[in-house]
Amino acid sequence: MKKYVKVLAPAMAAALTLPLFAACGKDGEAKAETYVGIDVNPSLSLVLDGDGKVLSVLADNEDAQVLLYGEDLTGMTAEEAAEKIASLSVELGYLNDENKGVSITVEGEAGEVESAFRAAFEGAADGISFSSGGTFSQNRKLAAVNAEYGLDLTIGEFRLIAEAKAADGSLTWEAAAEMDTSELLALIADAADAIEPYATAAYSAAKQAALYAYETAKGQLVDALWLVPYSTTYLPEVLTGQKVNYGAIYNAYTGAVRVLDAGLTAAEKAEETAEKVPVSDATLDAIAAALGMSDEQKADFVAQVEADGKTVAALDDYLDVYFKNMTEDARQAIKDKIAEVTAAVQAEADKIDESIAQEYKDALKKLCSDLTALIPDSIKNTANTYLSEFSALAESIGKAAEGKEPKAAVYAVRDAIDGRSDEVMNAMRSDLTEEDIQKVEDSIAAVTDALSAAEEKCKAAIAEAETQAREYLAALRAARENAE
Repeated sequence: MKKYVKVLAPAMAAALTLPLFAACGKDGEAKAETYVGIDVNPSLSLVLDGDGKVLSVLADNEDAQVLLYGEDLTGMTAEEAAEKIASLSVELGYLNDENKGVSITVEGEAGEVESAFRAAFEGAADGISFSSGGTFSQNRKLAAVNAEYGLDLTIGEFRLIAEAKAADGSLTWEAAAEMDTSELLALIADAADAIEPYATAAYSAAKQAALYAYETAKGQLVDALWLVPYSTTYLPEVLTGQKVNYGAIYNAYTGAVRVLDAGLTAAEKAEETAEKVPVSDATLDAIAAALGMSDEQKADFVAQVEADGKTVAALDDYLDVYFKNMTEDARQAIKDKIAEVTAAVQAEADKIDESIAQEYKDALKKLCSDLTALIPDSIKNTANTYLSEFSALAESIGKAAEGKEPKAAVYAVRDAIDGRSDEVMNAMRSDLTEEDIQKVEDSIAAVTDALSAAEEKCKAAIAEAETQAREYLAALRAARENAE
């Protein structure tokens, strides 16, 4: 991969250029050099430094959260971490007679990392079937990404980039493919540091909802206070065009962020709903036929997929285990059949992806249509530079909405506008006197005090979500520890 960074969605560059550069480690700190993806199921990722020690650990699914709950692998050598993961996989029943397939993917300065993990799993259980080629679902998605964007990613590069995209929502496949491995690893390591070990899907949703409600209410009140100096003390200068109304411009940008946040929230909820859409019976029939299942085998296959929700994710989970437990020779022998199955599942995934993409396009289009309304009359004749910028922004957002990755574009647009509002804030603070600023900050403090009840409600909601998440993971862990 090339050694330069391009993170913002390309259509944004014409309006707001705020590139994001991933640090590769501060002076004196260990730098991320190796990525290791382990799929048992659980699926988890490790980031290692140059000495082969664990810098960060990411649980990529709920089973991995259960496996890692109460554990700390950071600081361990690769060998120590491998032995711990392997032993926990056996102790908690993830590696068993029905599931002895382990996929290990290494990217970066690999060294002897893969062999260390193989040795650890071989020492923990007999009859392990290893693969370094990724799982069924990872390869399905890899083929789709390479075809869509004209890339030639390996399974290691794909998994590394997918993890980095999860860390930075504005990162596109094409931009990530041009980044150096160390830069992608730095993004992942930073994200891992910010993720709570109890961050279940339910916890994350509850936390997001609580913070969104509080920050939206607070932001609208606080941002409006920056209008006051320009609508009182400096009103004559503003009206005659002698002074730029930075307060109005700042509110236009922060208002745009709130519009986009609302769109993001709606799109993410729609994405969650879309991912639960059942796959067709015809797809299940086609997969069973391609794999030559007997009536009994097909019945078991359909029953398991239906029990897990009959979704694309349920199909992926089933097929990940099905193929992972085969030897490499066995997989090669049915290569054509695997391709048939992949095509059947991808057809279902494409329908869902198209629906999800439309939700993010709609969020961008709504912001685009709302931008004009967000520009107050007080700046239309006195801040032509900013009006031109808003016009260019609207045009770029319109282009981004039609791009291949509207979700990444939404995050890129949000980050860019948020960054621009910070720049306007700096300009406003330079424009106002110290007395003006102090008055606004005193008003902000009063508003913040008035919102203390709402803040406490937000904190209480997050604390309750944390308690429930901890209890949930602890219960799942205990059930596995106590299983015969």
